[in-house]
Amino acid sequence: MTLPDWALQLGYEGLDRGLIPDFIVRIAIRALLRQQLREIDHGSLEANNAAKMAWIKSVKQRTCIADVPEKSNEQHYEVSHSLMTYYNALEAF
Repeated sequence: MTLPDWALQLGYEGLDRGLIPDFIVRIAIRALLRQQLREIDHGSLEANNAAKMAWIKSVKQRTCIADVPEKSNEQHYEVSHSLMTYYNALEAF
């Protein structure tokens, strides 16, 4: 079972707002990990290893590390104004 995009988006919005209890987050993480394991399973140890080696080879042939560096930079520097205000107030003491 894969989660539809709308369900993931709804979940992410709930996480950002702190509306989702911890036990539900843990259930969702386990479900996503099971899904990921199913997606990367190629049926045998040899097939899994061959797929991993092919992926490593493709990564080594890339010309850049990040596919969309603008997006990663945007996410990396995403800090709320209220957090910075709180931090600055703590430093004042």
